Parts: sequence; structure tokens; C-alpha cells
Amino acid sequence: MLVVLSGAKKNIGDFLIVDRACKLLESVLGEELVVLPRWQPLDGHVETVAKARAVVVGGGPGVLPSMYPQIYPLFSCPGKLRELGVPLRLLGVGWFASRGDAPEMRRFTWTPETKAFLEVMGDMLAISTRDAVTRRLLLAKGLSDVTMSGCPVFYDLRHMGTPYRRPADIKTVVYTTPQSPRFTGQNLELLRAVIERFKGARVIAAFHRGLEADEFTPPAEAARFTEMAKRCEELGAEVRDVSYDLDRIAFYDDADFHIGYRVHAHLRFLSGRKPSVLLEEDGRGRGFAEVLPAPSIRAWEIPRFGRALLPALPYAPMRLERRFARIGPAPDAVERAMAAVDAFIAGDDAPYERAVEAIEATYPAMKGFIERI
Repeated sequence: MLVVLSGAKKNIGDFLIVDRACKLLESVLGEELVVLPRWQPLDGHVETVAKARAVVVGGGPGVLPSMYPQIYPLFSCPGKLRELGVPLRLLGVGWFASRGDAPEMRRFTWTPETKAFLEVMGDMLAISTRDAVTRRLLLAKGLSDVTMSGCPVFYDLRHMGTPYRRPADIKTVVYTTPQSPRFTGQNLELLRAVIERFKGARVIAAFHRGLEADEFTPPAEAARFTEMAKRCEELGAEVRDVSYDLDRIAFYDDADFHIGYRVHAHLRFLSGRKPSVLLEEDGRGRGFAEVLPAPSIRAWEIPRFGRALLPALPYAPMRLERRFARIGPAPDAVERAMAAVDAFIAGDDAPYERAVEAIEATYPAMKGFIERI
């Protein structure tokens, strides 16, 4: 039996991650899985964990300086897993990076609590990463048992071993909206261009983190999402709240093309052997762009003065980095994204074919990592 820690609260991407992680574990190992919420301490589940062969974190961008106990609370006693003799495996995790560049990597430092936890776990911890950027970071920060396996969402077991398939016609386009308010103007400009380019197609604007205020979405954020949804409808798109339930994105199976800001919509389409263009909101998209050669457009940029200062910023106070290296929308992102769309319309499937080939080539690393859990 394995204990799987899920980060799924509201964002449908997190539900997709743990769903694919569990399917991979079941397919490769065939063991019973007990799924528990990642954000809650395990202190009340000692008996269950003690019976497990391992605790597996089911993906997500949890690599942060304060990884333990902020992201992975696990047990309040950092040595409890070792005491129980239960190893910890992080499956397809990623670095939650703002930019994901070398200066940010140099500044990255484990908190004392995380460092102590990593030292206690020692050889009872093994990590697979969703991209090479995260692997480089972890190796640079002193960890050794680190495999680049790709994200669990890379692997739709229904389609493994099959090639990319160009849609016969583009009848339905899924457009995913950004999380950050800094991209509001760019988002609407892009959606307008997408609707214009795919005339006659049904364009569905999918909100991965939903629209309603609740325990995971403050009222002010919900109001912003609702306003964005209204603007999307005014431009001619259908709007769907796809949070909480994977059945809400079942229609992705029947859609023909994806373009937008949500990384896991991008992966969902590519894993289903369909075309997708991603706009990177931050460094998380940057990592995937290294692994999968499908079109991935950096939607952000750093002001020119900040770019000049980047090499020195890791050695300066954090307040200077926040002031001068804060990312904003790239003025040419829409133009670059639509160039990728135009290339697809003109018949260029090579980027999507290579992305599918990369998924197939990476799967043995994922399978191998799972086999040694």
C-alpha cells in the first residue's frame, strides 16, 4: 500500500496531476493507494502511514525554499517518517519559480526547517522532477537522488505508444485564461485574435481556478475572474468554470486545439496527441518548454533596467529584486503566439510531433522511478 499526497483543492490542473499520478502508480505497481490531502499534517494518520510501503507526493510545483513544512507539512516531527521506516518519494514535482533563470536559482536557499528535514530523510528521500530546470536546481542545492521524469500529466495511458494526430478540422478551440491580473489586457488581446483567426469555430474560455468566491478564492479575486469572464463573452467566447471536477474538462477530449495560459491544459492536449500553444505566465512554463518542444511563448518580460541588474541581484537585498526584476506582460507575446497559430494553420505539425516524441522518450524515466518506489 502507498499513501499518495494530493494537492488538489480547486484548480483543475491539480486534480489532473493527482489523477494521472494515481493511474501511473496503479498501472506500474498495481498496489492499493490511500489518497490524503497534501496540505494537512499526517499526525492523525500515523497508523495508515506506518503500514505504507512509501509516501508519494503526487506532483505539483512544490519545490520552494520552505518546502517543509509550508508545502509538505507531513509530520510535525521532521524525523517521523524515518522513525516509521517509510520512505518519501516526490513524483514529478516542479520548482515554483518566478522566472526560473540562473540568478533566481542562485538566490534559492533552503529554510532551516527544510534543510533539517532533508538531512534527516537522507537516503529515504528520492525525487523525480517534471522538468530539467527543477532537476538542475535540486542538484545544485545538495540533493543527489533526482530523476527527470516529466509531470504525471505528460502521460495519458490511453494514448501512450500512439503518434500525434492532426485534427481534420478545427471546430472547437479551448482557450485558458491567466491567473495573474498583470496579464488581463494581453489575455483579451490574444482571445480577440484567436476568435478572429478561427472564424466559425466554437471558442471556449476555460477558467481552471473557477469563478466563484469560496475558501480557496477570495471575493476580490472572484470578482476579477467574473469580470474577465464577462469580457470573454463580449468578445464571442463561451465561458466555463472547470474547477473542482475532472468531468468538467471531459470536453477537452472532443476539442481540436488549445491555446492559453494554463500549463496543465497544454499538457492535457499534448498528452492526448493534440496541438497546443502555451503562454508562460512565469518560470513554471519555462521548465516545460525545455522538455516539450511544442510552441511555448514567454508572456512576460523584465524591464530593461532589471535585465541589466539580473546578474547582481542574487547578492543584493530581496527588496531590490522585487523592485527591479518584477515581471510584466511582454508587448510582443500575442504576436508571437499568433505566429505559432498561423504556422499550425499553414500545416506545420513538426513542433507537436516532436512534443509527443519527447513524451514517449521521457516515459521510461517515469516508469523506472515508480518501479523503485
